[in-house]
Amino acid sequence: MPDQQREPSQLRGVVPAKQQRSRETVERILLATEQLMTEQRFNDLTVQDICLAADVSASSFYARFAAREDVLVALFDLHAEQAREEAAEGIAEVMARGGEREEIIAQLIRHFFRFVRSNGAVMVSIYNDPVLTDRYWSFGAGIADELQELIIELFGIDDPTFRVRVEFAVRVTASTVQRAVGLPTRFGERMGLEDDELTVELARMISGYIDDAVLRSSAEQGE
Repeated sequence: MPDQQREPSQLRGVVPAKQQRSRETVERILLATEQLMTEQRFNDLTVQDICLAADVSASSFYARFAAREDVLVALFDLHAEQAREEAAEGIAEVMARGGEREEIIAQLIRHFFRFVRSNGAVMVSIYNDPVLTDRYWSFGAGIADELQELIIELFGIDDPTFRVRVEFAVRVTASTVQRAVGLPTRFGERMGLEDDELTVELARMISGYIDDAVLRSSAEQGE
């Protein structure tokens, strides 16, 4: 898996550099914020808290971030980009060895599970911040669009009816993953199912639903 990170100036919310600035300082701020969020909510953190944890001055902080909330967005964007790269690599590996479409869909779901579970605190903080709520939903819509296009490409069908069915399947699956992992639902744990088991069941459901959509679409085109 790639261990690459985008340059700080490429992260949303990071102040563009007028001169070369320390990447290490930005990374310390991001890491310190993540560590603080394991103990308390982001909304309860102050810039001073973050600066103390990262061992940077307030002026150094504001030279790199326009506002406290921009640290959260930068964290979210960074992890989202890494998740996309990992998912793309996983899918390419399955396709290279001739994996079935259900296995490819399972790979997508598996990486989404990992992203949601490993970034739960960041996602909840963005969702609960009225200033950043739109960011949360726009990110989700972007991921859904990417998954829809990939599935449509895998099945080789592109008509309006099929698109609606794929969109429905993707959005239901994404919502299910979030509900299975995040508070207060966590129904996977209540059912005694591990993430891998949930992934398999979801992949079977979405694959069966889309396979049926393929048959219906073919029948409609043949009429």
